[in-house]
Amino acid sequence: MKLRSTVVFVVGGLLALPLWAQQMGHYAGTLSGGGEVHFDVVDNGAGGVRIDSFGFSYIADCAKTGPGRWVGWGIGGGPDIVDGATSYSMPGTVLHTQYDMVFDSGGTQVSGNFNTYTAEFVNVDKHNSSAQRCMSGQQTFTASYVTDPGFRRAPTQPSIWALPPR
Repeated sequence: MKLRSTVVFVVGGLLALPLWAQQMGHYAGTLSGGGEVHFDVVDNGAGGVRIDSFGFSYIADCAKTGPGRWVGWGIGGGPDIVDGATSYSMPGTVLHTQYDMVFDSGGTQVSGNFNTYTAEFVNVDKHNSSAQRCMSGQQTFTASYVTDPGFRRAPTQPSIWALPPR
């Protein structure tokens, strides 16, 4: 009897494990348009994990200057990952971003969709010039686990920062 109850406990314990277990750490990858994407998977403080510090760069198609402008942004904070997937939408007056991603069953490979637009100065050397809408267009991306960055805890409220031009 004792062996049987032990076996049931072990089987019950295995059934309670999540189907997806994302590796916490830093992920890096590429957008289908040739840009870059990177983010961290961190402890969400409630027994799960979430996306943090989602950064991206892309070649934008801008309303007045056309295609070819390099744009880069980063978003601090991010959504929880549930059942190996997450999505995020951040509407804003300067930046509007949407992404979704799915982790593989090993938790170290990611595929997703990305779309963003932002306001950019027409002439980056004259900050009093008019602004224009620059868009990434709908793109796909893949990313892979790279390393453990030390898992710093970021603010739970999103923050935005711009990456310098190349």
